[in-house]
Amino acid sequence: MATNLPNIGLKLFKIFIITALCLAFLAILIEITLSFRDTKSFINLIGAAVWAIIFRVPIMLFIGTIPIVALLFVLESFGFHKWWQTICLWALVGLLFGGASSIIAGVFIGVIYWYVSKTKNPNIYTSDQVAESPIAEVTKTQKPSKFKSVRRFFGVFVLLYFIWIIAGTVLYLGKGAWVSLVEPPLGNPPFQMQYDREFNMAMKVALLDFPDEQSCLEKGANVENNEDLLRLDWRKVDTKPEATVCVFRLLSKFGDISKSDDWLKAQGFTMSKDIFNAANPYIEPNGTKRVTGRWAIRKNGLKYKKEFSLRRLLPTIAYGMGVNATYSEDGSTLLFVRIQFSSL
Repeated sequence: MATNLPNIGLKLFKIFIITALCLAFLAILIEITLSFRDTKSFINLIGAAVWAIIFRVPIMLFIGTIPIVALLFVLESFGFHKWWQTICLWALVGLLFGGASSIIAGVFIGVIYWYVSKTKNPNIYTSDQVAESPIAEVTKTQKPSKFKSVRRFFGVFVLLYFIWIIAGTVLYLGKGAWVSLVEPPLGNPPFQMQYDREFNMAMKVALLDFPDEQSCLEKGANVENNEDLLRLDWRKVDTKPEATVCVFRLLSKFGDISKSDDWLKAQGFTMSKDIFNAANPYIEPNGTKRVTGRWAIRKNGLKYKKEFSLRRLLPTIAYGMGVNATYSEDGSTLLFVRIQFSSL
């Protein structure tokens, strides 16, 4: 067995390199796809590709390479190495990283991966004599080995992990399909955004999951008690739209602009002493007033992080988070909330 381990390492290294290259190419295709979807124009495609190379490619390589290699490794060891299985896997990767509009890009990358790994480098998965995975080749002994038991345990763990991610994605897409047919309630006061186009599927799902102020609070908090409105349960929050909805609901319920500093500070956000605060808000050109609370991710970690998955790791690349709350000209009514991340 020991004599074959270096060969396994070399083959896994080849899998790693091919996977990383395909993932980088997929990142560029996803960015181009999303740009075309939003603008319906080919004019900005070069800019989208450059943006992808600078930002999306490093993020996807950092987040996705090792998990995808591990999944390919495990699937191969269990005998899943058909061309359509490989393409379906990459289609799923496209779905997880870019949404439904990126499935075709994932299929295209799956075809490239299959061609490169099977045609150009047929020995990545198989030996010259036997069409088996390198792991199966090593563990092919007369009696079971500890190595095989560990590999099986690792394989089951990886598969269950990805099944959990897929199940969460399917549930989320199911909610997305529902809110596309049935508009979720806006609540009271009605949830608002600055632009109508921001009421996308993700925002509607957030409205479905957090229909009122009580749904955003910690267990035992009473929405009728003003002090309890400070107890936003960040453990329930999983995405930026969900954070936007809950901050709007509770901050709007808490009172006018004069109370915004108290609420934001209670959540751990820092306020500037000179501007963007309740005493000295930023005055927009249209006369509305804006206050801003900031959260240092590098120092404090993510403000909200529910569970571990590929999709939920994306915000960790950011180093800062800001909550911008815009009020009416007289400061009596919260108009909308915008959450932004400062990224490398």
